[in-house]
Parts: sequence; structure tokens; C-alpha cells
Amino acid sequence: MDFFKLESLCDEIIDCPHSTPRWLDSGIRVIRNYNLNGAHFDFSKSSYVDEETYLNRTKRAKPEANDIIISREAPMGTVAIMPKGLKCCLGQRLVLLKVKTEKVNPHYLLYALMSQYVQKQIRKVDVTGSIVSNLNIPDLKELVIPVCERNEQDKVASILVSIDKKIGINNRINDTLQQQAHDIYMHLFYKKNTNGKISDLLIENGKSSIKVGEAKDINGDYPFFTSGEAILEWKEALVEGRNCFLNTGGNADVKFYVGGAAYSTDTWCISARDKIPRIKLVDCKNIDYLKQSGVYFLDWWLFLFTD
Repeated sequence: MDFFKLESLCDEIIDCPHSTPRWLDSGIRVIRNYNLNGAHFDFSKSSYVDEETYLNRTKRAKPEANDIIISREAPMGTVAIMPKGLKCCLGQRLVLLKVKTEKVNPHYLLYALMSQYVQKQIRKVDVTGSIVSNLNIPDLKELVIPVCERNEQDKVASILVSIDKKIGINNRINDTLQQQAHDIYMHLFYKKNTNGKISDLLIENGKSSIKVGEAKDINGDYPFFTSGEAILEWKEALVEGRNCFLNTGGNADVKFYVGGAAYSTDTWCISARDKIPRIKLVDCKNIDYLKQSGVYFLDWWLFLFTD
């Protein structure tokens, strides 16, 4: 196993144009941050531009099959690989990696970028705990990638691509089940009289005294949740079991985790009360508030109360 800087594994690392195009309802597709979805593209939300804008945004390079696209922020470090036949250009906060295919299998590099080994490097670029972290091009080029022999790369890539396809099928099944759960919830509870409050269901865990900066260089056994995108490590657990970790500002992002974990002083940690009914109505005003904050009650419910 050898280790190479990302820059040495790419013919080019090309930042996107730092401008917002005029969006159209149809035309040539624009890849945006929310289209990158765990190695694949998710086009449930799509943006388009005209031919002139496309040519202007691809002056330096056109995205081609086996190129990798990585996000610089919101969130940083998300990747996807270009399939054959997709004509597109990049939106803001994205970077195009032109992979040296003679040196590394593009799919192997894709999964290496998704690995904890590399993602940990990305998270440590910005550990301020701010809502929007940023991966700069110089830092991106310096990422260290573990690279094995080419025949091993090809085997690893083949196996992971196969697994990824199965995950995609399972995700589509889960989406269907979640929609069914939502429909059942709306049928049973929507516009019905309430008989409880959020406080009847949830426990607010104690406020942490640990600042994000204290966890910057810690190598521990427990995940350390922050009020931004970064998930670091800590030497001991502050909570156990099934917990939700919420940002205390910005877009009120929520992370789910089962097991021992720690969290920063600006992160809110909640869990479910023991021995409560599996089906219980809650105060609609509280639910509305949580939804407005970007937190979906149904997701909490399924996570906290499902064995």
C-alpha cells in the first residue's frame, strides 16, 4: 500500500465558476451540491441552463465519464462519479477531478475519497463548528489517498460498485416504506386532538462543557458531534443508547447515532423517555416549530422508538 496526494492522482483539479447562472426549467443539467448522493447522483431536484451558459461554465473542462465531482461546502467532501452520456456543467461550490486513469481506478478513488481515512482529513480542515465549513482547493490537493496495486484496486472497485447497486435498491425500498409510514401517520393523527407534548416523549441530555477546539487532535473511541458538519472523536462517552444531536443555529441539522457518543457545548442532545407508548400524540405547535427548524418529527419517531 502506497500513499499519494490527491493532486498526483489527477490530471486536473478544476474549481467551478464562482457565479450563479440564470436557472431554467429545462435545458442542460447543472450539477449542484444536493445532487451528490453517496457516490451517485440524485436528480429528484434538478436545475438547468441554456447552451450558451453551459459552454461558458465548461470553458476550462467538460465533465466526462469517470470524472469525479466533490463538494467544497454545504456539505464538504460529498462525491459522485460521472456516468457515460451525461451532458452537464457544475454549479457553485463543486470541484471537478480529472482522474489519471493510468494510475488509479476512478471508482477506487471515488470510494477512497468516501472512506473514513480521507473524510477524517476533510473534517479536520475546518473544526470551528460553524454551520458552513469550507474545503479549499489547496487543502483538497493535499489530501492523502491510500493506493494499492492496480489489480487490487480493480477488485475493490468491482466489489464496492456491486454493493452500492444493492444499497441503491434498498434505499428505494426504504423510501417507499417511509412514504407509507408518513401516510399512516397523517391518516391517524393529522387534525386530531392532542393528548401530550414533546416533553412527554423526549429527554434533553445535559449540556456538554467540551468545546469543538478541544477535540481537534483527539483520537478516541467515540464520535464527537458538533453543531456544524464535522464529526470528530472523543476519549469517553457522555451519552449511551439512541440519541439525536441537533445544531443550535443555522439550518438546525440533526444527526442520529446509536451507542456511546460525545458532543460539543453548542450541540443539543435528546433521547426518548423509557417505557412510553409506541403511539402517542404530541403537541402540534411543537411539531410545527420543529418542522420549521428543518427537523422532521417522523424521522425522530422512527429513530428513537424503533427497536
